[in-house]
Formats: sequence, structure tokens, C-alpha cells
Amino acid sequence: MVRNVARAGENSRGQRPPRARDRRGKEIVMPRSATTPDRVKIVSSLTRSGSSRGQSDSIVAAIRMRLDDANWTVAGLPIVYEDLDGGSAERGSWDPVAEAVNARRAAADPDVLAYIGTLDADAAPFSIPILNQAGPLLMISPCNTYPGLTVAFEPGEPDVHYPTGTRNYARTAVRDDRQGKFAAAWAREVGARQAVVLHDGEPYGRGVALPFADELAALGVKLPMPPLEIERKRAEYRESAAAVASAQPDLVFYGGIIQNGAGPLWRALCAVLPHAILMGADALFERAFIQDAGDAAEGTLITFAGIAPELLTGSGARFVKRYQELVGTARVRGSSSATRNWWAARPKAMQPRHTTQSAPFLRASIKQGLAIARR
Repeated sequence: MVRNVARAGENSRGQRPPRARDRRGKEIVMPRSATTPDRVKIVSSLTRSGSSRGQSDSIVAAIRMRLDDANWTVAGLPIVYEDLDGGSAERGSWDPVAEAVNARRAAADPDVLAYIGTLDADAAPFSIPILNQAGPLLMISPCNTYPGLTVAFEPGEPDVHYPTGTRNYARTAVRDDRQGKFAAAWAREVGARQAVVLHDGEPYGRGVALPFADELAALGVKLPMPPLEIERKRAEYRESAAAVASAQPDLVFYGGIIQNGAGPLWRALCAVLPHAILMGADALFERAFIQDAGDAAEGTLITFAGIAPELLTGSGARFVKRYQELVGTARVRGSSSATRNWWAARPKAMQPRHTTQSAPFLRASIKQGLAIARR
């Protein structure tokens, strides 16, 4: 089934829609579908259930802003936008069944031109293959950071996600292998000499924790045990924390989402390692983590790929101003290019740091319930 939208002929007013052209002015010829559509549909599949709702709200707001800019039309055709939930109340987070249902729904609809999603990288493998066999249908994520979706990471990746052999997926977020290496350099910078690395066993968690461990070892920091997978969604982690404490680390890193047990894990770790540095990646950069972990979140070090909104200039600064006006808050949760969640608690200041790949990263710590910059 051809998914590209053909240029329609004259509309009811006898006008022809604008012709798409590339940067050199050459007309872009789009394949014609079996029937000429009278509309274009964009679908998003984001985690609209559980504590990730705020992140998804920010992305949807940015999507609607961009469609407002286009007057909800493209090539003379009206744009219809569908906001689907890729999560479930039962799981309180992303749901593989819901994500697959959304993908099949989009794949069966000939009006759908693009699929925006997912919020959680762990959900993407449940939709990419379905959409890949539907045309393929274009899928773009502003949030997925797991490396194996686009580069080799686990065995068979990334080809295992594309059964037709044609890539139909792209992302605007920085890969977690880069974030993991940046976090390792920061851990060494703050004085880590012996560290324990934990992850939740899901693609995102492994994708940031394993590169972190590899880079940390390369920097000369001792790892007394290999990266450990925690049991997800437990009410308490006293036994796991005791095992970590037996290695006497001065830093513990966790790669994983909040919903898989970050809050109770933090409380357990703080109880047995009161002087150790606790560090996490961007999934913890949410108010939900502070609420879940309570006082144990205090002092947590967190990395995040992005640039602080107040440091943006030009179109970025204009986006921030318009976004604030749209959502009625001073707290910005989406970027102009990636519609990516920025933060959960508005920091007092932010200072971007850069990797060798020129991807900007923020360094923040939790202080008195706020995500505050580390200079």
C-alpha cells in the first residue's frame, strides 16, 4: 500500500495546491496512491497513561503548535491529527499491546502519512516492524534514545526491526550510548573511584547503562561487579541495595525508567549508602521521580540531552515564548526541533555541556525539590 500522498488536481475552487520542491527548486514527484486522498492524517502514539502523561502532553502541544503554523494543511489538503495512547492504566506506563494496536490501526488507514512515536524507546520495537510492512509507513520519534533502533547494539540489531529491509524510522533524540559515555566522564570528574551500575533490563535501561559501564572502565574507575538488572516494579529493594553496598561503591548509576522502581530503589540505596553518589540518565529528569523517591532524590546527578530553553536564541527562543503562551505556564517541556520533554522541575540555571559528537548534554542535580544545574 503506497503511503505517500499524491498531489491532488484542482480543488473545488479551481486552484492547484503548492508544489513541493527541494532546496535547489526542483519539483519533488510523489507517488500516486490508489485513490487520491481528500485529507492527510498524522497519528501520534505516546504514553498518555501513568506518570509519563506530562511528557506526552508537552509533545502533543508542540505538535499542535506546528500544525497551527501550517494552518492544518499540506499541499492543499487538510491535516487530521489523532492523539493515541500507547500506554495503559493497568501498567501505569507504556504497554506493548496498546502500542501494537495503535500501529496496526495506523497501518490499516490509507490516509495516514506519518506516525509520531513512541515516547518510551522500549515500546518502539512493538510498532516499527508493523509500520515497516505497511508501505512502509514513516515513523518519527522525538524521544526514543535506545541505540539498537538505528545502529548495532544487541545481536541482530538494527535489521531485526525492519523486516522489509527498508528503513522507515527516524528519531530526533540523541542516542543513549552517547549519553552513557558523557555520564561516565562526569562520574569520573566528580571523583568516582569504584562504581556499581544498575539497569531495569529494558532496551532503554540497557542502552544507557552498558555504554556507561564500558566507558567508566575505560576511564579507570573500578567496577567490582558487572552491570546488574533489577527486578522491575518492586515495592522495596532492601536485598538489592544490600548486594550493591557489599561492593562498597562511591557511586551507583541506574539506567531505567521511573515506573520500573526508581523511587523505592533510591530509598533503599540511600539507607545503606548514605554517602555514595547516586546518578541516573534522562528518564529520571521528571517531577514524578522527585515525588516517587522523596527525600532520597536529594543530591541525585542526572544527565539529559538538550539545551536549556533560556539559552536558546532565534527561532528556539520564539518557540519557547509561544509554547509558554500556549500551555499557560513558564515551564517548558518540549524543544522546537524534537518536541522533546525538557524537564520536570524548572531549574534556576542550566549550563549545557558538549560531547565529542557535538550533542549537547545538561548536567543537573536534585536540590530541595528542584532540578538545578551543575556547573
